[in-house]
Order: sequence, then structure tokens, then C-alpha cells
Amino acid sequence: MNLLDRLFSSAPDSNDPPIRFGRYSDIYKKPARYEAWDKSLSYFEDKKYLAAYRAFFQYLGDDEVKNVLTEEENNCVYFTCYQGSKKITGSADNVSIKAEAKIADAGALTDTSFFRDLLERNFELEYCRFALDPDRNLTIVFDTPVLNGSPYKLYYALREMALQADKQDDLLLERYPALLPVNTGHTAQLPPAEKKIKYDFALREINKTLADVERLQPRLTDYPGGIAYLLLSLCYRLDYLLVPQGAVTDTLERIHRTWFAADKATTEEKNASIIAELKKLLDRPEAAWQNEFYRIISTFGMVPASGHERLVNIIDAELPVLDWYAEHDFPEAALAIGDYIVGHSLFGFALPKHDRDLFHLYYRTRHHDFFTALGFTQSFKTAAGRLSPRDIKRGIRQIIKENADNYLAVSPETSLLKFGNEIDFVRSFLGIVRGVGVRKM
Repeated sequence: MNLLDRLFSSAPDSNDPPIRFGRYSDIYKKPARYEAWDKSLSYFEDKKYLAAYRAFFQYLGDDEVKNVLTEEENNCVYFTCYQGSKKITGSADNVSIKAEAKIADAGALTDTSFFRDLLERNFELEYCRFALDPDRNLTIVFDTPVLNGSPYKLYYALREMALQADKQDDLLLERYPALLPVNTGHTAQLPPAEKKIKYDFALREINKTLADVERLQPRLTDYPGGIAYLLLSLCYRLDYLLVPQGAVTDTLERIHRTWFAADKATTEEKNASIIAELKKLLDRPEAAWQNEFYRIISTFGMVPASGHERLVNIIDAELPVLDWYAEHDFPEAALAIGDYIVGHSLFGFALPKHDRDLFHLYYRTRHHDFFTALGFTQSFKTAAGRLSPRDIKRGIRQIIKENADNYLAVSPETSLLKFGNEIDFVRSFLGIVRGVGVRKM
């Protein structure tokens, strides 16, 4: 078993628990999948529609999980795609394409505001629409004549359907108690011990960050951006390490939107809004938190792909700010900036695989106790609790080796890593990531 398998616990013979981290991305496909996409386009141009759709669903498939199922009967391709807690089903033949995802059973619902809410949401959709099926299931549907059903359109339509259905079910079920869940048999509950560890970690991290904010606020009155880094790095950390579903995810995304909204709100006002959201999470019952921790299968990624150059720009923009806070004796804010660079990049973009792997290793070093509690045995700290230079360097070299096809001949100089203190390590680690020479995505 190689190190990457240990890091992500995906190998069947791994001694580490099979726990996933971060947001799913569909860009990490093997060459055969991209070849299937090219074939789909070619077949469609030649009006070989069934062949085009067969190749299309081959492209959508994930090499690690059975996220797409197809069968063919009477010149029709029937398909099933999984996205989080939702299942998308449909058919494609030489005449038309149809797809639907059942979100919830609305048979017992009488609240008229619910239907008005859905009508308004329809205006936000580009390809699909919300509807009630004959059994009064809230459903999101898509259909189009085959002449308009190019692989590009089909991809974006199914992606919109999948992401909307997966997002709305948890939110609507919580907002309207009369709704009942449907088509959730493919999800799997996490072990109670894992849920408890994640819940405890969430509360501990939120309480610690809010305490740091309260303690530092008098000194950072003229520098409210330092507070923002503390809050945002927490938001992204919870998203990556806990992988919550539903209302917690919606809150974290709302925090992200609040900060980056192009409005007239001041930094202080945005910080106050984020703090209020975090306090609501603290008030959320433990059972509600734990209900949002479950295993899912996904087909579509939530965030756009990004090249290494974009990450370089982020690091170059933020490291001088990290240095300023460190030089002015704000170590908490300086460390938060390093965490912000990593977390924001993982939250907002589908990074090249080697960058994602290196940032996962970063979190392994920064939150060693959390991973240990979850049952991960690979340690990046010494028996005395200090960072282990040997193990961390070995981890970086192994990641570089396993992603060798994505690199230029020059590997990062792990000798440049510094272990004198946490800030030195964070700064030097980000420098290592920045310096990776990339040949291709």
C-alpha cells in the first residue's frame, strides 16, 4: 500500500478507516474516460445518438465507485446516476432524453409557501424545472429532443439537476417537516463513534476560534482582516475535514458568500454576520449535526477546475500578509492565513491532484489529533508531539512520485522546509507547494 492510499484511505487493504475528505470532484478521471467523451462528441456529430449516449455515460463513470449504471433495451439507454443523497434516473433514445430526480414526498404537505418557493426557484434554473409527479413527489425534471441533446447540454443539465436535488432535499426536509425523504437507500450512515468525533471536533474548533476572536479583537481593531482570516479558515476547515451535508453545508457556503459578496458591508459587519452564523451552529442540537454525517456517492463536482498557476497567485497574494501578521506579533492570525490559503483553495476549486494531495497532507500535520482519533495510524508527529521532518518529507516525496506524470523534471526541494515553529513550517510548506513544476493537469 502506497502513501497516497494511506492518506485517503481508499485502498481496500488499507489499515486506515475508509473516510473521505473534502468536496467531490469529477476531474480526476483516467484517460479512458476522456476518450469516451471524445467518442461521444464524434458519435453525436455523426447522428449516432445511442452510441453517443453510451459513450457519454462511460465518461461520467467514476473508476472508484459505481456512481453511474446503464442498461439498454429496445434501442433505449436507461441510466441511473447518484449524487449525494439523491438518485437521477432517465432514458435516452433516438427521439428524446428524459431525466428526473425525486427530492421528497410532498403528499402530506399543505403549506402553500412551499409551492410558491419552488415556483420562484424555477426561475433560477437553466435546464431543469421543479414539478410534482403523479404520486405528489417533489421532483426536478429535464427533457429535450435528441437533436438538442448534445453531450455538452446533457452534461450541464444533469449536473444542474444533480446538484440542485442533492442540496435541496436536506434543506427542504428541515424547513418543512411534513415532507418525507425518498430514494435515499444508496447512502450509508457513518459509525456512531465517527459521528461523535466529528461533532466534538466541530464544537471545539468553533468555540476555540470564537474565543480567539474575542481575545484578539481589541488588538486587531484597526486590522479586522485578521479576524476574517480566523473565521474563514475555520469555515473551510470544517467543510473539508467533516464533509457535512445539508444545513451545515448551507451555512458554510453562506458564510463564504457573505465574505465575498460585492456589497457595501464593511469588514467588521461581515465578521459580525459570520460570527452570528457560527453561534447558530453551536446552538444546533447534536442529533441534527449527526444526521448530516453520512457516506455518499457522487457523479458531478460542485466547484470548477483550477490550474496550478491560480494556486500560485493565491499563495503569492497571501504570504506577504501572513508575514505582516507574524512580524507584528499576531501568530494566530498568521497561522489562520496559511489555513485560509489551503482551505479556500480546496473549498472553491478542484485543484490539480498533486496540489490536493499536498494540501491533504497539510491538514494531516495541522490536525494530527483529529486524524488519530478517527483511527489513522500514519503519524506526522514525533512521540513528543512535534512535527516529524522525516515523515513529512517522505510524505511529500511519495506524493510527487505518485503524481509523476503531472510534473516537470524538477521536484520540490523538501530541504527548504523549516520546523523551528508552526509559522515557519506553514510558510515553508506553502512555498514547497508553490514551487512544484507542472507539466499538465
